[in-house]
Amino acid sequence: MVPFIALAAALSLVAMLVFPVLGICTTLLVRPLIDATYATKIVGAYGLTELVGVGFPIAVLLYALLRARGPQRFTRMPLWPLWTLYGLDVLLFSLILMSNEGLEAGANILFRQINGIAGFYAGQTFFQGERSRLLLFRVLLAATLFPLAIGLYQFATGYQWTHADTEGITRYVGVYHDAFTVRYYMMQGILAAVMLLALRRRSSLVGRVLLLLFIACALVVMYRAYSKSAIATLVVWIVLWCVLRRKFVQLAVAAGLALLAIGIYAPVVSTELGQMFHKEVGAIEGHGDLNHTFAGRWYGWHQLLSQWNDLDGLSQSLGSHTAVGAHNDFLMILMHGGLIGLGIYLTLLACLGLRLLRDAFRRADPLALAGLMAFSLWCIDSIGLVPSSYPGYQWFIWSIVGVSLRARADERRAARVSQPTATCIPTTVRRPGHVAAATASD
Repeated sequence: MVPFIALAAALSLVAMLVFPVLGICTTLLVRPLIDATYATKIVGAYGLTELVGVGFPIAVLLYALLRARGPQRFTRMPLWPLWTLYGLDVLLFSLILMSNEGLEAGANILFRQINGIAGFYAGQTFFQGERSRLLLFRVLLAATLFPLAIGLYQFATGYQWTHADTEGITRYVGVYHDAFTVRYYMMQGILAAVMLLALRRRSSLVGRVLLLLFIACALVVMYRAYSKSAIATLVVWIVLWCVLRRKFVQLAVAAGLALLAIGIYAPVVSTELGQMFHKEVGAIEGHGDLNHTFAGRWYGWHQLLSQWNDLDGLSQSLGSHTAVGAHNDFLMILMHGGLIGLGIYLTLLACLGLRLLRDAFRRADPLALAGLMAFSLWCIDSIGLVPSSYPGYQWFIWSIVGVSLRARADERRAARVSQPTATCIPTTVRRPGHVAAATASD
C-alpha cells in the first residue's frame, strides 16, 4: 500500500507544475493516507510525511517563479510584503540553525515553516471565484473521509491500532501518530461542511442531510480524541458564526442541544469531561497545582525560557537552536528566530487577524467567517502546540485564510476599477457673434 501512496503523492506534486489546481487537490486528498505511513521510511530516515513536506513548497515556489502571471503573481497576494519578510526571516534563522546544529536540522525547520507561505499562496491563487472555492471545500471535506471512517470503526469496535492515553482516558487515534492528527482532520471536515452548507445556493435536501450527518459523525470521532483545544475551538466557532451573522436563535438552539446531549449522556460525558479537565478545575478551585494544568506544559515552557535567558544577546535576537517540541508556537519561534523572528511572526498574525476581523464585521458572509474561524483555530492551537511545524495542517489553515482575504481584496479592487472617473470638461458660453468670429479665425 505504501508504494501506491508514494506514487500518488509524487504524481500530485509533479502535476502542480502543469495543472496546479489538479495537483493541489490530489495532494490534499492523499495527505491523510500519507500521514498514516508516518512510521515507514522511504528514503533513508525520511518518510512520506517529510518528503511531501519538502516537495509541496518547492513545487508551489517553482510555479510562482516560472509560470505565475497576472492575478497569480506573488505581489497580488494579500499582505505579500509581510509574508515576504516572514519568509526571509525563516531563511535567515534556518541558516543560523544549520550553522549551530547541522544542515539537516536547519533544513528541517526551513521546510516545515515555509509550508505556511506555500499554503497561503496556493489557496488565494488557484481558488478564485465561487466554483473554485466550492471545489476547495469539497476536496478538504473529501480528504477527511478516510480518518473519519477509521475513527468510526474504532468507536464501533474499540479496536486500537495505536495506544494513546490522556489523563487516564484512552484516545482513539486510529492509524495516526497522535490525537492531534485525528482532531485536526475532523475540524477541517466540519469547517468545510459548514461552508458547503452556507455557500451552495442550490443544494438538495439529501445533500444537506448528508453534510449534517457528516458533521455529527466528525463530532463523535473528534470527541473520542479527547482534545481540550478542540472543545474550546468549537465554542469559539459557534459564537463567531452566530453572533457575527446575528443568528441568535441558532446560538440558543446550539446551546439547548448541547445541554440536551449532556443531559442524555450525563453519566458518561460528565465523567470523561471531568477526567479531562480535572487538573484545570482543581487549579481554579484552589486545591490543585497550576503547573500541572495544560498537561504539564508549564514545566517545558519554563525550561525553554530559562535556556533562552542564558543565551548571548545575538542568539536572543536572531535565534539559536531548534525547539519543535516546545508545545507552544510562540516559544518555538522565539528559540528558532529570536526576538526579531517572534516580532515578525506576531506582526504577521496581528495584521492577518485584524484584516479578517474587519472583513467579518463589515460583511459577515460565510467566506469571511471561514477565514476568521480557521485563524481562531490556529491561535488556539498555538498555545499548546506548534502548528508552524505541521505542513498538512498549515495547508488547511492558510489556504482557507488566503481564499477569504483574497476574495474580499478582489472585491475592493473591482469596486475601485468600476468607479466612474469624474472628468470636468470646461465649456465656454459665447454669444452668436463670437461663435462666428471664432469659426472664421480657426
